[in-house]
This record gives sequence, C-alpha cells and structure tokens, in this order.
Amino acid sequence: MYAGGGTDAQKAAGFDDTVDDMYDYLRLEVDGAVDDDTLRRFCEGSLDDVRWLEAHGVDVPVAAQPFASGMAAISSVLLTLCSAGSHVVAPAAVSGAVRSVWPCV
Repeated sequence: MYAGGGTDAQKAAGFDDTVDDMYDYLRLEVDGAVDDDTLRRFCEGSLDDVRWLEAHGVDVPVAAQPFASGMAAISSVLLTLCSAGSHVVAPAAVSGAVRSVWPCV
C-alpha cells in the first residue's frame, strides 16, 4: 500500500509531508502514465483511505524504508534481491524514471 500526504505514520517517523508534496513527487515518478486529475484525487484521498482502513480494523504497520526517490528505492530492491547473472523481468508499462534504468541493469 502506498500512502502519504501527512499520514500519522509519517508524522510519527518525523517526516513532514503534504498532499501537494506527494502529488508533485508522484507526478514526476509516473511521468504521464497516470492522468493528473486521477493522481490528484489519489493524493487528496490518501489520508482518508488510511484512516478508513484503520477504522475498519486493518492494522497498517509502518514497514517501509524511506528513500529520496523512486529510483533509490528500485535500486535498493534490485541490489538486495539480485546477484551476478540474475535476470529481471518487468512490464513494458513502467514509469519514465524506471524505464531509463533497465538498459543499465
């Protein structure tokens, strides 16, 4: 699950995030793959979505590692899970930033 925009978990971890910051970041990451209006609605609803899940008994554990960018997160996962000779299979429809790294992996 991806949530942001100032969730309680972010605040507890010392992160100052806003809906606008979340939108600006994700807009760069999705590189046009998601319509701006849809992305804005997702970001604006993020806090309410998390609170709704919690109100209905879903335990929303904080089990994440913050990164400065999507590329840092992707690099970390690839370096953790892959070793020399590993093969990575990925869909053709990925964000622009991710798409640019595949030839280098």
